[in-house]
Amino acid sequence: MEQGQNDGNWQQRFDIALGVARALAYLHSECQKLTPKGGSFLLGVAGRERDIYMFGEMLLQIVTHRRDILSNSLQHLTDSMDEKLNLEDCTDSEGISRVMRIALWCMQNQPFLRPSIVEVVKVLEGTLSVDRPPFPFTLRQDQMDEAALSEIQVGS
Repeated sequence: MEQGQNDGNWQQRFDIALGVARALAYLHSECQKLTPKGGSFLLGVAGRERDIYMFGEMLLQIVTHRRDILSNSLQHLTDSMDEKLNLEDCTDSEGISRVMRIALWCMQNQPFLRPSIVEVVKVLEGTLSVDRPPFPFTLRQDQMDEAALSEIQVGS
């Protein structure tokens, strides 16, 4: 990440990510109100879980400036971003680090470990803190559990 590239575009990219998170929160709350009781509720839950995962992936793409984040291990990706943030005089490093952490929580292989979209919005707004997610887990699709893979493929 070059200094000028980061400073000039980070706030704009962050604002877009926050806007998307707020829109998802609105859609999730409205869908929950409109979902009838019974079997179709489970489809709504699966859709929200998939949305959270995909939103985390989008956040990592925004932070890393790379589309293909699934080609690297998670540890390599976070180590390289930590190294870049430590080496550069980056005024936005705290915000970038916070976005990285919530993105990694969103991409947990086990859906029950993922935050709700409301929690994601609060973290992005800075009103809720977030720790690093538990390790190890990987971003490589061939190593994800079958439930996470089928969840992602349903929406594709």
